[in-house]
Amino acid sequence: MAVKVEPVNARRIQLSQFQGQVPPPLAMLFILGEGKSRLVAGGQGEGFYVVKVDKIIPGNALNQPALIGRTQQEMQQALAEEYGAQFTNAMRQTVGVKRNEKAITASKARITSTGS
Repeated sequence: MAVKVEPVNARRIQLSQFQGQVPPPLAMLFILGEGKSRLVAGGQGEGFYVVKVDKIIPGNALNQPALIGRTQQEMQQALAEEYGAQFTNAMRQTVGVKRNEKAITASKARITSTGS
């Protein structure tokens, strides 16, 4: 049984590199509180890890102005889309919109047909 100690210094923002496939030991590093430890199975059956958090250093988003700007843009876009969808749904309910599937199908056929 091989025992190997590997200190890890990581920042939460680095987890985005894994695109949702964060290795369990690294994910546990950000779940545990300072001074806590836990045994974690490796993600690919390579064994077990003892994850121990020695110190947590709070981040400062003000040091990452590009990240703040990108996050603001993403939030504004998502918010605009959500407001648009809610507004459209409210109009449909207020006005009492009904879909005429037969007319929609006929219009699509007329628009997409290649007339000779």
